Amino acid sequence: MTDNTYEDDGYRFHDIFHYGYLAVMGWSPVLRKLLKKKRKSDPTIDENEDGARSQITEELVSLFIYHHALDHDLLKYSKSVDSGIIKKVKNLVMKTEVNECSGKQWEKAILNSYQMYNLLRENDGGRVMVSRKNRSLIYLGKK
Repeated sequence: MTDNTYEDDGYRFHDIFHYGYLAVMGWSPVLRKLLKKKRKSDPTIDENEDGARSQITEELVSLFIYHHALDHDLLKYSKSVDSGIIKKVKNLVMKTEVNECSGKQWEKAILNSYQMYNLLRENDGGRVMVSRKNRSLIYLGKK
């Protein structure tokens, strides 16, 4: 994996953001595609919820939040996310299946994802458990 940029900024670990959305909100069209879990049995859902537009929206949300996080020490010491950021994210996803998710759900997904992202960067990798039951990500360390 690489950062796809000239500097080592750790963005190669950004897939953890998708896992965070999955853990907290049950949403990640990007992971559905990567893990070959798109819902092909229903063409309408496949196109509208698992299709390219939803995947691009998810990547856009991840990059938008990342650029905000760069100005805030990658959210290392944050206990909340700026309400303006949450509002913008909710606006970006308003035509997706997560349009009803609350600002608190987004905040939890973002903060937990960045906690894991920072651990992955500090340790140059590791294993992370996705707990749908607890709606969280748990860092398991490097193996």
